[in-house]
Amino acid sequence: MFAVAAEQYLPVVDAVHDDAERRRVVGLLRRAAEQATLTGDYSLVNALLGATLRLIGPGDETALLAEVHTGRHAALYGIGRLDEADEVYRTIEGLSTTATQRANATVVQVLSLTQRSRLTDAIGLGLDSLRELGITVPAADRLPIELDDQFGHLYRWLETQAADDLARSDITEPRLIAAARLINAVLPATYFVADHATNAWLSLEALRIWLEHGPGPTLVGPASTAAFATVTMRGDYAAGYRAVRRILGLGEARGYEPDICQARFLFSVLCCWFEPAEKTLQAGRQARDGLIAGGDLANAGYTWQSIVAALLDCAPSLDAFVAEVEAGLTFARRTGSEQSGQWLEPIGG
Repeated sequence: MFAVAAEQYLPVVDAVHDDAERRRVVGLLRRAAEQATLTGDYSLVNALLGATLRLIGPGDETALLAEVHTGRHAALYGIGRLDEADEVYRTIEGLSTTATQRANATVVQVLSLTQRSRLTDAIGLGLDSLRELGITVPAADRLPIELDDQFGHLYRWLETQAADDLARSDITEPRLIAAARLINAVLPATYFVADHATNAWLSLEALRIWLEHGPGPTLVGPASTAAFATVTMRGDYAAGYRAVRRILGLGEARGYEPDICQARFLFSVLCCWFEPAEKTLQAGRQARDGLIAGGDLANAGYTWQSIVAALLDCAPSLDAFVAEVEAGLTFARRTGSEQSGQWLEPIGG
């Protein structure tokens, strides 16, 4: 009954003065917040962690403060209170000394800026943090040459057997795992500003890390975007389809949930040239539901693009089509996603 006990403390948290009890309640509130995160109750997470911060004294560890602020930052993002999340992120920056320490919060902050169409800020924050982690995007005059090398990695990988990936151990280097998550976060912003070269290089860099250091859940999303880059930069639909199917197959075999849901989304985007519209619809909906369950609200909002496009071909009725568009608009408004709203409003209008 720890979650019930934690909620009972919320109205009286300022009356807890005993040091031992304060420490006990901090643990109780954080445990309840972890459970609420699993069910997507971000309003409750925010209340629980806000109360936790009132119990943490000035002499407590900086690491503990950073962790609680990071959890609350993600909760505020989850309920669309993005301006408040900005203030919390500034606090996190003051508490951390390295990009790795604040990587989780930076991922959320990049997504938050992207949701509000502050794309230059999102890209700047993401690329600066990646440089701190040892990943530097080449200058514009070097990008074409670098892209040729990066695409070479992809095509050589496609010539190997899928079983080769299954035989490898997962990536373990914390710095590279953090870099993969940041790459994944900044990719939508580079796409929305139509910087396809940087988008392609970043996604292919994730695939290079996969090839050199092993696969892993955090690499699934950006590596799947590398499959999309074969279409935007090379016009090679077949290679993109093969690549995303291979990543999806490995992720399903390894149980990379919920990260694999982003690969399902990219599969829903790319499979329309090779499979019936019903397959696009099925994959898009499966990706959306999994991304929402996993707390990836930004990518969940983007899935309506492939879902709605597929329904134009296979919706059982106009009413069913309109209902799906309205559901997408409601989700976009609740999460503060300006891009998804701008795309769906003309359709639903």
